[in-house]
Amino acid sequence: MVNLKRSAYEALLNHNAVYSDTLVINSHGMVINSSSDTAFAADLSGTGWYQDIQAAGQSKGELPVKLSSKRYNVLYQKSTSFGFTYVTLLAVSPFSTKNTMLYSTLASFVLFTFLGLGLALLLSYILYLPVNNLTKLLKAHYKHTPDSHPDEISYLTSTVATLVHTSAQNQKQIHTVKRMDILQRILTAEHYFGTLNAKTLAQYDLSFDAEYYQVALFSLDNAQKLLSSSPSDYKLMSDSLQNIASELMPRSLWAEIEDGILAYVLFSDTDDARHFTALIAKAGQCMNEYFHETVTTGVGLPCDTPSSLPESYA
Repeated sequence: MVNLKRSAYEALLNHNAVYSDTLVINSHGMVINSSSDTAFAADLSGTGWYQDIQAAGQSKGELPVKLSSKRYNVLYQKSTSFGFTYVTLLAVSPFSTKNTMLYSTLASFVLFTFLGLGLALLLSYILYLPVNNLTKLLKAHYKHTPDSHPDEISYLTSTVATLVHTSAQNQKQIHTVKRMDILQRILTAEHYFGTLNAKTLAQYDLSFDAEYYQVALFSLDNAQKLLSSSPSDYKLMSDSLQNIASELMPRSLWAEIEDGILAYVLFSDTDDARHFTALIAKAGQCMNEYFHETVTTGVGLPCDTPSSLPESYA
């Protein structure tokens, strides 16, 4: 009969671990105490690990064993006075240095972490290349002060916005010039209207869906003097005249036939020319009141087909 408290085992083995089980084995290899995994009087003399303990030269030590399909680390101490072997079974910790699964998990974690970092760097570089190329391409179109130091996203956003705005302005200017060119040819070139198709007219918003047509002319009397002395003032007066006339006759089409002379194609459901004379006179009066510029005006005869517009213009 052996009756030792756990504190006695701990003091004897000089170890402060959390114990899974403790065995006392006599000199014949028989367990003389009961435990959860090993029965009382179990014969361990034939087990390899017990034989390894007995064959060991030192009186105490540690070795790994497998009991009942469980892995343990065995702390042992041999008592020469009683002929007993005291064995403490330590459950293998998942953080044990002998745990190969832990090593595998850590190795996989490290491997995939570095692989992920490598792939992230590669992806970042692949995404950076087109951004860098676009930056170089747009650099010539973007002007900023040395103190502004914009980041690349702001730089690209501002540059692209500038290019889009410039492109839209250019397209609008091209559209206006082409529209005026077509109108000018319709007014001055005989039979030109017949060469145009509906698609071209629709492309430049040139609709001639009306019963009668006639042409009104507005001429800035001071145009040549303004052009020679102050082109910016001429542009202001020309634009002002165009705005006033377009406001008074919103359904009309207009073109600048030559410097300072604007031609308006007027649409009406009556052949009475007096329908527009008051509006034409008012445009001249507004220019005189607002800008003290005189305007010579004239109106052509009504016609019932767009092809006869050159006659109305003449």
